[in-house]
Amino acid sequence: MEDWQNTLKLVARATNEIHDVTKDIRKALKKNEEREAERVMKKNNEKKSSALLNALTAVGVVTAAVGIGYALYKYFMPDYLNEYSDDDYKDDFDDYFEDEDAPVEKNGDAEDAGAGDEKAESAAEKSADDGKNAETDA
Repeated sequence: MEDWQNTLKLVARATNEIHDVTKDIRKALKKNEEREAERVMKKNNEKKSSALLNALTAVGVVTAAVGIGYALYKYFMPDYLNEYSDDDYKDDFDDYFEDEDAPVEKNGDAEDAGAGDEKAESAAEKSADDGKNAETDA
């Protein structure tokens, strides 16, 4: 009978050891699953940040290309407007019509009378010239 008891004790010990080993295996599998889940989450986060990084890189490259193109354009196309001063483009158009815009005062001044006489003389000369031209045409 002792053999049977020894055998039962051995089987009980073996069962306990197997039970302990299976617990250890379960713990190891659970840790492995947690590590795998963390790795997958980290990889997904890296993909998201990688996508954002790629988008920002593309924007940076396009911005740099536009900046280089603009710099080259400015270098090869000189600004000719800097060679002229503002006085060169000043329009003197208004100077020709200032006399007509100003109201004429009739005070009987000698200057005004003289100006009126000059206008009358020029009008008379024009009419005389028109008369000569009419005679030559006929």
